[in-house]
Amino acid sequence: MIRFSDVLRASQCASQHASHRTPATTGLRASIRLSVLAAGSALLMGCAAQPGADLPPYGDSVRHMKELQTYRPGDEVTPMSGDKAAEAMRAYRKSASDAQRGSMGSVLP
Repeated sequence: MIRFSDVLRASQCASQHASHRTPATTGLRASIRLSVLAAGSALLMGCAAQPGADLPPYGDSVRHMKELQTYRPGDEVTPMSGDKAAEAMRAYRKSASDAQRGSMGSVLP
């Protein structure tokens, strides 16, 4: 990877030995140096002060669902009858295709 400091150092060394250059090559090198400097400045300006500040809050929906599904002492617990529990276990043991056809309709409230 070429670093800007390496390019700058090379251009400084080249400018010390510029006695054998023609004005056209000196102008070209100055133009290249200016272009590299402008490109580097543009890249630095493209970096946001707070990257991701404009993005939606990813992960909040997962945290919310975990909060809803976490039991805390004192929370209300809905009772489950033996028949309902047995039907839920049968539904879990069936294949996914059977569950999609509606066999779990009696399990869901």
